[in-house]
Amino acid sequence: MKSPRLCFLILLACGALFSCATQTPSDDRLQTARTLFDKGRSLEQQGQTDAAIAVYDDIERHFARDGSFAMQKVLATALINKGAALLQQGRFDAAMLVFDDIERRFSQDGSPPVREWIAVALFNKGIALGRQGKPDAAIAVLNEIERRFGRDDLPAVRRIAAKALHGKGMLLQFQGKHNAARAVWDELDRRFGQDGPLGTRGLDASLFVENGMALLQQGKPDAAIALFDEVDRRFGRDDLPVVRELLAEAFVNKGIALWRQDELDAAIAAFDELDRRFGKDDSPGVRVRVASALVHKSMALGKQGKSDGEMAGYDEVVRRFGRDDSPTVRGWVAGALFNRGMALWRQDKPDAAMAAFDEIERRFGKDASPAVREWVVVALLFGKNMLLERQGKPDAVKAILDDIDRRFGRDDGVRGRVAWALLNKAGTLWQQGKADAAIATLDDIERRFGKDASPDMRKQLAEALFRKGVILRQHGKLDAAIAAYDELDRRFARDGSLAVREWVVGALVNKSWTLEQQGKLDASMAVYDDIERRFGPDDLPGVREQLARALNNKGLAFLEQGKLDTAMSIFDEVERRFGRDDLPGVRERVAKALGNKGVVLERQGKLDAALAVYDELDRRFSLDDTPDVRHVVAGALYNKGAALGRQGKHDAAIAIYNEIDRRLGKDNSPGVREQAAKALFNKGIVLEQQRKFDAAIAAYDEFDRRFGQDDSLGMRGWTAWALANKGATLGRQDKYDAAIAVSDEFERRFGQESAPGMRGHAAWALYNKGVALGKQGRHDAAIAIYDEFERRFGQDNSPAVREQAAWALFNKGMMLLRQKKPGDAMAVFDEVERRFGQDDSPAVREQTTRARKARQLLKKPRG
Repeated sequence: MKSPRLCFLILLACGALFSCATQTPSDDRLQTARTLFDKGRSLEQQGQTDAAIAVYDDIERHFARDGSFAMQKVLATALINKGAALLQQGRFDAAMLVFDDIERRFSQDGSPPVREWIAVALFNKGIALGRQGKPDAAIAVLNEIERRFGRDDLPAVRRIAAKALHGKGMLLQFQGKHNAARAVWDELDRRFGQDGPLGTRGLDASLFVENGMALLQQGKPDAAIALFDEVDRRFGRDDLPVVRELLAEAFVNKGIALWRQDELDAAIAAFDELDRRFGKDDSPGVRVRVASALVHKSMALGKQGKSDGEMAGYDEVVRRFGRDDSPTVRGWVAGALFNRGMALWRQDKPDAAMAAFDEIERRFGKDASPAVREWVVVALLFGKNMLLERQGKPDAVKAILDDIDRRFGRDDGVRGRVAWALLNKAGTLWQQGKADAAIATLDDIERRFGKDASPDMRKQLAEALFRKGVILRQHGKLDAAIAAYDELDRRFARDGSLAVREWVVGALVNKSWTLEQQGKLDASMAVYDDIERRFGPDDLPGVREQLARALNNKGLAFLEQGKLDTAMSIFDEVERRFGRDDLPGVRERVAKALGNKGVVLERQGKLDAALAVYDELDRRFSLDDTPDVRHVVAGALYNKGAALGRQGKHDAAIAIYNEIDRRLGKDNSPGVREQAAKALFNKGIVLEQQRKFDAAIAAYDEFDRRFGQDDSLGMRGWTAWALANKGATLGRQDKYDAAIAVSDEFERRFGQESAPGMRGHAAWALYNKGVALGKQGRHDAAIAIYDEFERRFGQDNSPAVREQAAWALFNKGMMLLRQKKPGDAMAVFDEVERRFGQDDSPAVREQTTRARKARQLLKKPRG
């Protein structure tokens, strides 16, 4: 239940008590205690929370028995700050023990300062429960503050009662209970809105800002903008610092809301108005909003294609705020440099982009503030890491991720980013085919962070379990994958966090899919029904996306069972329920359902109707700039080209493949890039079918030139296939030396790879080499290749390799015949029939038939 506003309230509470604890100097013991307290606060501000907690423990150990009221103030404040530090570390149970201890120690004293201590302790206990994903328990504690202190006249206690109401509203908002949240905020406004100097004007302004942000998250930007404008109308002339900060925040969020509506000029105007009114304000809270507005303005200019203005904006942030002492402001400076690097990368300037990310490291690499350190990690994780990934350098990617763990692994301020780096490391290892190492890394996340109950870390832990299930499923360990998905559901099913709920639904969707792979169709359908029962009414964006995915997958299950009419009705249901949804992830599922509908029509033999559906998908989604939706569009165009090819309309198919290349050939998003690669590969196949062999070889060479350096497992498979096909095509042209050279090149580049698909391509390349040698009359060399084939691939039961094994063995027999070794040839033909005579594949049985005919010819008497 983490919210920036709730964190802000915790710091307010602690700060109020600190000022109270340092009012009156006393004897040496009291001065020593206060000096220790100051040391603890200083360590906290430097991000050294473990050391700060140790200092607060020293205060309790040495001064807890001192009964003077002044010393008790220092002790209470130290305990509250210790609890707050534990909260920042995500050690919620330990923090709550501290807050309970405060109430136990001081609850019998009803004096004003003591009432404040207890109210603050209860408030922070509520925050701890909220961050643990226990909103009902948190609300119960905040209600306890209302019951005990709601009518208290002490200003400090009254402020905490107001904050408790505000926090209750936030928790209700995050539970999706919007009407109840608004009722609480109306009560807050009614009771505390006129308190003025008590600081509740800040809460009143915060009410509108937070409610506007909630509306923005619900996808209601117009209503959010109305509330942000209301903040300006009510509080635009207010000089209270916290109100000015909230007013600046309202302007930032108004600009963001306008941006999401693609009203970029209006968004830029909002950011400029913020700068005009608050640009010279020295308050750190306002300065950070101004810096944020300038970064967002630069991003908006970039979206308009005004790259010079975008770059000038980032440079302006660095110029104006580069020497600012506020950690949060420095964070936006680092953010501006990061965005500058991303913009340069989009402009295809990777070296300049890398220099921008290195600049973050140079300027902020040793910065002790958590906000700035996080940007250093982000620059490494999402900047340099991304560039190296795109350059196909997985070992360099892994080195960056290991460096993040080495430098920041024990840093409490960036625990979430370190966990994320480990998640990325697991992904890199999996892409390299190192499944066991990837799973070990995911298990390491659980070992190191499994007891961290903070919402962000719970999201990372849920994602780690989800990815573990995915890797296990793809590795063929289906029962273990289902166990991972069940564990995720067991641990996080009741989590109120939207991000975690998404992983729960996603795990259930994948579980149902895995059950399908096991042939347990009834169990799979039961899981889909369970998803609908538990999450169907849920209106949260990420959950809607998973519901659309589940429904789409259910349709695919019926498609794979051959129940085409049922599948079609489910894909139509996706369109009916989600067709007007603007959420990018949901749009992707709607597009996929439409594409799957085209596949159903193809299987029904309705090719013209299928082509019309692919055209409809292209018409509706071709302008969508979301990479996943572009991927679906590219896939639909690819399917259209393949369908035309199956109709024998080769020129029309090639025209579609050329269209994919023209529109999407330079797209760097992995999914679209793969479809563009497949289109180029298929173009080579179609050109072969037209017997345009030189053009086909040119297509395969173009494929290798553009995609051959991509180290992702899927793309390496396509490159290997293109190279193997090139060798076969050269053989069909009687260019045997060139064909053999290509087979040797294949062996050098891909021959030792063990992934199942790659083995099939390696077998094809080796077989083609044997054919080429045989055509040259080099029978001994050809037989040696066929023997090599048998040694490496003879026991492989995958259909494609098994077919080539039958061909290789038959061809060996023919080579022996040409060497006038009929007895040896007869033995080989017998072996073909023995091993492949009962095979289900027609292509394999064809070799058995040919071997049988050869045996019959050998047995005929010669005369």
